[in-house]
Formats: sequence, C-alpha cells, structure tokens
Amino acid sequence: KRTMALIEKSGYHDSVYMNAAKVFQGIRTEKRKDRTLVRYGGDSVSPLLPSKDGYSQRVSYELAFSALKYQDLLEEILLDSCVYPCYSIPDDLTSLLVVMLYDLQDRKFRAREIFDEEEPIAEVQTVERYLYSSRTKLAAALARCRIKHDALSIEYILPETIRKQEQRASALPLCVWINTFKI
Repeated sequence: KRTMALIEKSGYHDSVYMNAAKVFQGIRTEKRKDRTLVRYGGDSVSPLLPSKDGYSQRVSYELAFSALKYQDLLEEILLDSCVYPCYSIPDDLTSLLVVMLYDLQDRKFRAREIFDEEEPIAEVQTVERYLYSSRTKLAAALARCRIKHDALSIEYILPETIRKQEQRASALPLCVWINTFKI
C-alpha cells in the first residue's frame, strides 16, 4: 500500500507575490491588439524587491513561471467570473492579480496565513482581499473551465507537448559535484 502525503500550502510573504508579479509582467505572453481582453498596464518592469534569502527568490520565479504556464486559463477564469475588469485595481496590478489567482486556486481557495515577521505591502493586501471576496465566483469559473475542457485538474488543460516536457524534466537525473576542500 502506498500512502501519499498532501502538503498544505499556506501562501507566501507579500514580497514574494510582488516579485513574482514583476517577473510575470516581464515574461508574459503578449496577445494581438484585437484579441486583448486583459490589460496589464505599462510595459516598464520595475526592479525586484530585495529578498532576504534564496528561497524567496526561487519561489517568486516558480510562482511567476507557473502563472505564465496557465496565463490563458487564468485570464479566462477572471473574465468568466466577472471579477475582471475591476475598477478598484489599476491595470498596473493585473499581473499581481493573475499571480495571486494562480496561488489562490493552488491553495484550493483557502485563506492565506499571515506572517508576522514581514511588514505587509498595501497592493498585495488589496488584491488578496478582492480575490478572496470573489473566491466563490472564481471557483465556479474554474469548474466551468474544467468541465469545458473535460479535465480532472488544471494540469490536464495544458497542451500535451507542455505536459510531456514537464514529465521529461522531472525524470532527468540531477548530477552534483561537491568540492570536498571547501566543506
């Protein structure tokens, strides 16, 4: 018998979300002008917030690239749920909205734990309150997308080529060289 441990995700620090949004803003897929339904504001990418450790930076990049992988689905969820456009959130924060939506659905629309050791960022708090207040609409829109694509989870909505790429990347051996003179 195999048992599988489920890791409960509880969210990240505000600076991780801001950095992930800035990375996402720089790498997001541009659509043609006649097909653009979600506006991301200006193209200028501000510098990343300083991170205290490498873990925060790595998690920021993982969050940004995961949101990029599901960009079309996340935009469809925002539009289908009528959560976007939101007039209280400017277009410059749309990338933060998409990144936080990815994390919220990844946490199964549960509330995020608040971390005491870091001071909150106002933009992140505003977007989080807005998304959390609309979580029922967002969950329903996600369910409609899964039904439309006949998918068990959002991973099955991805194109077959991307899913195979991920499987190959996870199966690659990891080789490490350790300099024993430095230890």
